[in-house]
Amino acid sequence: MALLVGGMLPPGAVATELTTPAIVAQTADIQTTAEQFVDALAAGDIESAREFLNPVVKKDWSESAMRQNWQDVLAMTGAFQNRLSSRVENEVVIVTAQFENQTNDILVIFDESGQVIGFDVPEMN
Repeated sequence: MALLVGGMLPPGAVATELTTPAIVAQTADIQTTAEQFVDALAAGDIESAREFLNPVVKKDWSESAMRQNWQDVLAMTGAFQNRLSSRVENEVVIVTAQFENQTNDILVIFDESGQVIGFDVPEMN
C-alpha cells in the first residue's frame, strides 16, 4: 500500500557511509522525526503529523486524505500497539511497529532537507 506523495523517492537517494558528524546528526534527526511522525499518526493526531511534511506535500495531501490513509492501514493491521524499533536507510526511516494483528514496517520517506514526503506500509497481510 503505497502512500508516497508524488510516486517516487527523492532524487539522489543513494547509499552513503556515515563518516562525518553532519551525516550522523542528520541520520539521528530523521530517525527521531520519523518516530515522532509515527507516534502522531498512532495517536490520531493527524494535524501534528502534518507538521513534519514538506510544504509542497502538505499542500497537496489534505488532512482528511492523510487520516483516511492511516485508517486504511489500521483496517488491515488492527490497532496500533507500539513502536518496536527504527533504522535509517538512505532517506528512508523504517519504523517497525506492533499492531493488533501483526508486526509491520512503516517506511517514512524524507526529502533532502529532512522533511517527510510520504509513508508506506509494505507487505500488509
